[in-house]
Amino acid sequence: MLTKDAALRVKSDPVKIVKTGANLFQRKFVVRKLEPNSMSLTDDAARLKVEVQEFMDAKVKVALFGRSGAGKSSVINRLTGQKLATVGVRTDTTREVGMYEWNGIILTDLPGYSTSLYSSAAYFNEFSILSEYDVFLCVFDNRIYEDDIAFYHELKKSGKISLFVRNKIDTLWSHDSDQMKEEMQDEIRLDLQSQMHEGEQPPLYFVSCRTGEGFDELQKAVFACLTDYKQQRYLISAKAYSREFLDKKKALADKVVGKFAGLAALNGINPIPGLDVAVDIGLLLKLFNDLKKGFGLEDGLLTKYQQVMNNPQQTAMIENIIKFVTKEGVISLIKSISKREGSKLIAKFIPFVGQAVAATAGYLITSNAGKRYVDDCYTVAQLILEQELAVRKEQQMSEEMS
Repeated sequence: MLTKDAALRVKSDPVKIVKTGANLFQRKFVVRKLEPNSMSLTDDAARLKVEVQEFMDAKVKVALFGRSGAGKSSVINRLTGQKLATVGVRTDTTREVGMYEWNGIILTDLPGYSTSLYSSAAYFNEFSILSEYDVFLCVFDNRIYEDDIAFYHELKKSGKISLFVRNKIDTLWSHDSDQMKEEMQDEIRLDLQSQMHEGEQPPLYFVSCRTGEGFDELQKAVFACLTDYKQQRYLISAKAYSREFLDKKKALADKVVGKFAGLAALNGINPIPGLDVAVDIGLLLKLFNDLKKGFGLEDGLLTKYQQVMNNPQQTAMIENIIKFVTKEGVISLIKSISKREGSKLIAKFIPFVGQAVAATAGYLITSNAGKRYVDDCYTVAQLILEQELAVRKEQQMSEEMS
């Protein structure tokens, strides 16, 4: 993740941020495991409470601008993997913004900057442009307009990050060779470059909302523009378009589980029937619902895939993913983990350490329960992604042959 100093150094240079993104995306998030003897239970609980709350409170705010018809609503839906925005709604001639939220990601479709309703200063004030958003996406298709370029320059002067998104590339080069595609990309880059100030090289991404092409690169670019817990929130919640992105999502989810499990054990609000441990069931419910959404596993999608799966183990995973976001489901999972893995640990440690180990026993059980849930979500999400990638490949082959 970018440090505050590093963020300040590159704040005014979006290209530097995006070029750094590949390295940022490879770095691992470090979460210090709960060590029962390292500090008092009070200190552990206070620290974990702050870290968990910061993760839950983190909001990523992305604003999209560009002419109506360029596909901003479709881009919003693609970034989240959800049908949040109604495609075809015009925002260039209205005072209203289109705001959509998914699991901590807030995407705003801004009205057109060229509208006669506002002066430049009034527009920035009316929509809290400089204070409200983390990153801006300029979405265009056929051409980019002067008012979009003017808005970009105003944002840049204020140190805000903007990425240009050339949408509908499937209609641009569906029947062309790779060489011709590269030539057309170069032409679009040069056209954009010609409208920039000398020395400016704005980040440009080519995407197709119909096929999903280019969205993996765009997701990583948005991620690279963020810092600290906002990076974590985006990685957890954004739609995965590659195995790499999904693997990073899973690695972060495992570490987030460690924090939540530690705090859930230390809170010790709900005694588990039949076990000598008490944990915070409500906190685990929040975590599991967050993870389920983060992996894009809505009930309708799960049911759809469950109906076509012939593997009993995969079917059971889907049933558990749905079941374990209920209070009864969480308790049954904890009891199952305890019976399978936790009883020996409890018997071994409690007589020697007492209260501190009771928390540790709860942590071991809840962290294993969380890991089990992450593993199931990851496995099913991986199966769905593999099918999506296969469909995309078939579409590309079909278009190349036609």
